[in-house]
Amino acid sequence: MVCQWQKKIGHAVPTHFHHKKDCEPGRGHTTKFGGEISELAQLQSSVIQCSSLGPAAYIVTASDLRPEHADNEIIKFADDTYLIIPASNSSTSELELDHIRSWATTNNLQLNPTKSKELIFFAQRSRLHTAQPRPCHGIEQVESITALGVTINNRFSVAEHVTKVLTSCSSLLYALRILRTHGMTATSLYDVFRATIIAKLLYCSPAWSGFCSAADIARLDAFLKRCKRYGYCPDDFLKIADLFSDADDQLFSRILHTPEHVLKPLLPNHTQHHYNLRDRPHNFELINKNAYVNDCHFIVRQLFKDVY
Repeated sequence: MVCQWQKKIGHAVPTHFHHKKDCEPGRGHTTKFGGEISELAQLQSSVIQCSSLGPAAYIVTASDLRPEHADNEIIKFADDTYLIIPASNSSTSELELDHIRSWATTNNLQLNPTKSKELIFFAQRSRLHTAQPRPCHGIEQVESITALGVTINNRFSVAEHVTKVLTSCSSLLYALRILRTHGMTATSLYDVFRATIIAKLLYCSPAWSGFCSAADIARLDAFLKRCKRYGYCPDDFLKIADLFSDADDQLFSRILHTPEHVLKPLLPNHTQHHYNLRDRPHNFELINKNAYVNDCHFIVRQLFKDVY
């Protein structure tokens, strides 16, 4: 994926790789199940597709994949790769892609341009006719992408993601109705509701809930009211804003109390106060908030929560 940032916001594009067919000879694979062992099959790729070893093998392989320009960034998670390029470096996008292609060739991989997308982010208040960089060669330029299950568009709106989540949750209501028809108790039905509906609504919510508009929140609350009316959850069940807040607090608490947490480096430096005022929820420095994206960012929201 390649991204370019516009209006001081950014641009991102996901990159996908195909395994090349010229794998070194003499490598094979067998499967053992129920005491039976399959015949040896010759491998034609470096990592077996959908294998449990695949993501770990890719992480090891991609450990030396780094951007050419110091201000650009490459983010890797399992077998997903994201190239982030700020607007000031938009001219380096082709150079970075050539570097990725060269790295892929060296590591017996091949960049798949048909599955790679380019997304250019704009500030919400910027004009639609703002000049855009040229599309990267061979890579489609899109208005929204789904990254790790969360859909976001080039205006940092999650309305499309909310629509997809509500559609998926609505289809699960039929399953709950069948369970109740077959005699499931109200208590068990609530447990299933939390394990399915609520889990889907809150998936990665700290990352995207801050970008929800008032209309998005209203749609989510309307869905929860419908669930209460159908009897799938208690009448005093929390509103979606409270559910988002609880999810934020739980994640922030894990970050604070887990020294090796992957999000720990995103926290600012600790601060020391020489005056006696009421206790704060944390002892980190408060950063300057000067953009819409900052206000919606999970770390920023938690740093300023209950401070004033």
